Amino acid sequence: MISFLADIHSLTRIKQNLRSEKHLQTDLSEDTLGAQLKGGLAQFLALEFTELNKNKDKDLRPIQKYMPWLSNLPSNAQQGAKEFVDCIDHIRFLSWILIGSLTHSALTRNKGTVISYPIPITCGNYIGEHIFYILNGFAEHSKTSAIHMSSLFHSFILCQLWTMYCEQIHYAYDTENDSSALNSIMEFWTRITPGILQLLSQTKVDNDKYFKELADMVILHFLSLIEGLQEYNSIVLAKLFPIWIQVLFMSPLQGDQLKRVKQCLNHQTSTEIQLNTNANYNILIKCLQRLQYKVAMIEMQSSNAAQLYNS
Repeated sequence: MISFLADIHSLTRIKQNLRSEKHLQTDLSEDTLGAQLKGGLAQFLALEFTELNKNKDKDLRPIQKYMPWLSNLPSNAQQGAKEFVDCIDHIRFLSWILIGSLTHSALTRNKGTVISYPIPITCGNYIGEHIFYILNGFAEHSKTSAIHMSSLFHSFILCQLWTMYCEQIHYAYDTENDSSALNSIMEFWTRITPGILQLLSQTKVDNDKYFKELADMVILHFLSLIEGLQEYNSIVLAKLFPIWIQVLFMSPLQGDQLKRVKQCLNHQTSTEIQLNTNANYNILIKCLQRLQYKVAMIEMQSSNAAQLYNS
């Protein structure tokens, strides 16, 4: 099951098998079945990891048994093409686990017999290091293949999911005198934001067209993350947004980018929605469905491009 979730080609194989069985009467969509299957398995695996995480952050060894790479990231000196792809695979796997965990939380309203808590929040630093590793090497490796190019997308998706996940853990476990989960989010972004700044700074070194496109790519992914957190009614966004808006304006914004930034600046969440728990969980489900579909589509596109390149 772990291998299936981590395999970037698994969704492509499912789609190919469905195409070969088109004579069978079915209402299943070849574009969505794989995402739904991975999402369902991710929920199951998230609950299995929750059982391993009984001590709630005090002992990481049970989780590290299945994810030994989590705390053993290659150094920057070891940043070759293979290590870069391995890091992308780990980020994609973590994203699926968090999608599964958050989906279970939304469906049960965090009131089930088991509250999904697969990844200890103390792993935030390790996850941050994986994302920083990608941000640090993206300018160098992004042209290597479609899989390498997709690394920025997967990194920002994981950033959004980890923020949402920690907030759900806050709702389920934190007390009035303990905001460990929220503190973990702030520590996480303290590590990630300089990485985004560093990547944008690299794009200013050269006037090459590719670096201009790279800067646009970073801004668009960052904007999508902010819009996603606004839709989700993130409680930490108010603290992070004043910093992030300065990052966005590091590069000259125009057209659609500027329009979206202004919409983010003018965004206001209604008090009624903020106080309506059921409405918030419904919004979370919609956000997760969209993210699940996007992750699945990018995986299939990267898989198809890699197979075409290697054929």
